[in-house]
Amino acid sequence: MLLSDRYSRRVEYLRVSLSDRCNLSCRYCRPSTPMHFVQRSEILSFEELTRLVAVFASGGVSRVRFTGGEPTLRRELTHLVSSIAAIDGITDLAMTTNAVLLESLAEPLYAAGLRRLNVSLDTLKADRFHGLTASVGTFSKVLEGLGAAERAGFPSIKVNTVVVRGFNDDELFDLVEWSFQRRFPLRFIEFMPIGGEATRWGPEAIVPSREIRSLLGTRFLLREELTRRMGAGPARYWNLQMDGESWPVGFISAVSDCFCAGCNRARLTAEGRLRVCLADDVEVDLKGPIRAGATDDDLLGIIHAALYEKKEHHRFDLGLQGATKRPMTSIGG
Repeated sequence: MLLSDRYSRRVEYLRVSLSDRCNLSCRYCRPSTPMHFVQRSEILSFEELTRLVAVFASGGVSRVRFTGGEPTLRRELTHLVSSIAAIDGITDLAMTTNAVLLESLAEPLYAAGLRRLNVSLDTLKADRFHGLTASVGTFSKVLEGLGAAERAGFPSIKVNTVVVRGFNDDELFDLVEWSFQRRFPLRFIEFMPIGGEATRWGPEAIVPSREIRSLLGTRFLLREELTRRMGAGPARYWNLQMDGESWPVGFISAVSDCFCAGCNRARLTAEGRLRVCLADDVEVDLKGPIRAGATDDDLLGIIHAALYEKKEHHRFDLGLQGATKRPMTSIGG
């Protein structure tokens, strides 16, 4: 039986968090208060992850994305990638990363079967980047990681930018021009109330996608929205005309333009909890059953039951009242 919820939304895309730890501390991802990290023994092993992904694949999931925290912090990541790539039914294997460690990992990850990368980059100013991430010297490593991914031959490398008013909304033109020059499709992401006040979220910090498009339209010619999809996620793309050439710019508008009706995703946290909606703190334990000897059919039944309870839409429109308690780094981006 194919995985779906009570609203007949098929689940074909699984986002798998490999760790709640990260080598950066971005303000919208990590809470301002001290974090309590999951102990190593509580994180799913590669064998457990491979088995669970195979169970999801038996229910129709064909796309898998590794997230975190920072997924490249997991040791011997290439072994997991090759195991997941070999699962019958998995046709698309991707990863979201900050690219800090990518320079040495890009080539072996590609060889193992990873094919698509999304790289988080919220500013082109080194000092601003280091302030946002509470790090030193990492901005150049991100750029080096992007270059390594190009050389490794990844056919899809996209850049994700979370736009925060008063922080990086003055760089939108520069980011678009840079992405065009480097040939990395760029996606602007609205600042979401994930983690609420703990991640310093506030409605005044949101820059709606329509406002971004309006601003871009003062310098570039924006064509109609593209009807073809570029990946498995919720981004909607517009054609931007630059130097006589069309260039796709994506917008992920979770706050201002709810895309729940077309949701095809579920999330698996690093400690093995199934989260059927990013915006809903309700989670179902899969690690307990798998370690207690559950069969694949048992696990598939638990997954089916959890998906059936998936809500029709999120409540980000309620602001902090609709915010999640778990921060993004703990959920899996």
